[in-house]
Amino acid sequence: MITWRNHIVVFTESASNEMMDLYWDENDVRKILEEGTERKGRCGGVCEMELPKGAKTRKAVAVESLQHCSGQLAWLVTHVGETGRRKA
Repeated sequence: MITWRNHIVVFTESASNEMMDLYWDENDVRKILEEGTERKGRCGGVCEMELPKGAKTRKAVAVESLQHCSGQLAWLVTHVGETGRRKA
């Protein structure tokens, strides 16, 4: 289990499938969340973090959520991905 911004991080089934397709694990997403830069333009409570790696940019989208079983706040990762970077 990983934490970010003082809350645990959980993954949707869709995000878990995307991670498997990219051969990523929880530590890859943790690194994006902790070391990446936040992309602006998302609504409140949604964070899109980006981290350049080689010729690509890795991304993770996390939403503030509430765990039903414990009633604690958590970050729900809804999407992960990798895109080619634009040339400046």
